[in-house]
Order: sequence, then structure tokens, then C-alpha cells
Amino acid sequence: MILLMLSYLGPSIVVALSIILPSTALGQVASPPLYTIKSYMGRCLDLGPSPQVPGAVVSISDCDGTVGQKVAIQELVNLGAHQVLLRAGPLCIGANVIPPRVGAALVLQSCSNSAGQIFALDGDSIVMDSNLDLAVQLKDGTTKSGTPLVLGHRTLSDTELWDVTAIDGSGRPPTSGFKPASTLGDLQQALTNGPGTVIEIGQNIDISDLASPLAVSKDHNSW
Repeated sequence: MILLMLSYLGPSIVVALSIILPSTALGQVASPPLYTIKSYMGRCLDLGPSPQVPGAVVSISDCDGTVGQKVAIQELVNLGAHQVLLRAGPLCIGANVIPPRVGAALVLQSCSNSAGQIFALDGDSIVMDSNLDLAVQLKDGTTKSGTPLVLGHRTLSDTELWDVTAIDGSGRPPTSGFKPASTLGDLQQALTNGPGTVIEIGQNIDISDLASPLAVSKDHNSW
């Protein structure tokens, strides 16, 4: 399928995989659901063994379904663009420097809703809401178990792309902003949603049928 991210630019709708709007307010959701976050390179995001503690480095390891690979995704519903916290119980994944910058490590922190803890799920990418050019990546592009996660300039390479899957097997998307579209009518309806929407386009839809002023970017496909 093709994943499209919605944003707004002036009076026209723009569909672009790399554009989301930053946030200015916070929302809360109780008991966020659990997900595995698996790198396109084959290993899973790992929060470390229990008990998880502030300062622990977030890394990748062989996917084994242990507690360290169960990430709670809390959608911040009042932000308006489906931003999230990535949680390990009472702790949150966050950049180890503020403001977040290239090379910053991802570690567990006490949740504070800081700029370094609020992320956006842009299709298969995990980006910082405060700086949409910063994506969660494997450090130095290394794929071996134990490789830490860092922030880097977004390039849409496989080392910064992730599959997010509900642990309960429900197929539940990670935020309410993910909208499937199996027909052109579904797609037209999904395009009326707000910023941060990710449209999961079925293979049977010909996006060339869409009319102006819609612009479509296909620089990031997931089939």
C-alpha cells in the first residue's frame, strides 16, 4: 500500500509523506495500547529489561516479545495532529538533549511532555514533533542487536523506517489518524481529515484520478 500524510498549506490540501504540523498543546489518554515497533532492518525497538529505569538507552534487539519490546503509544488527542508519547509504563522515550538535534540519543525519561518526548508517526517514520526533519534511526546505520537509537536527518532510508503492530493482534493502528482507503471514495473521504492523517492506500486505487489542487508525493511507498 501507499502511505500518505496529510497537511494543509494555505487553502489547498497537500498530500505529502514528509509533512506534519507541530504541536502547541497537550492531551491525555488513559491506558494506552501496546505495540511492537520493528525496524525494516529486522530487529525490534527494545526498552531494556524490567524494571526499566530513567536513563536506560533505547536500542534494537532480536524480536522476542519480551516486556522491553512492548511500547505503549499514547496519542495526545488535544494537539490536533495525532502526536504521541512512546511509553514504558510511567517512563517515556525522549531525546537526551533539549532542543533535540542530530545525534541525540533516545533514552527512557520521567514523562514531562517536553519537546524531546513528543513524536509524530509519519507513515513508517517516527519523527520529532518539534523538528520534523529529525527521525528515529539506527545509530550509524548499524543493524546488529544492541545498536542504540538516535535522531538523524530524515532521509527515508530503511534504517529509519518501522512497522508498528498491535500486540493484541487486533490490527489496531497506532493513532486515530491512520485511515485505510480501499476505494477512490474512501480516499476522497480520508482527504477531508486534518493534519497528521496517514492514508493507507490499497493497490487497486489509481491516484492519478485525483483532481487538482491535490498534489501527491510518492517518494515513500509501503506495499
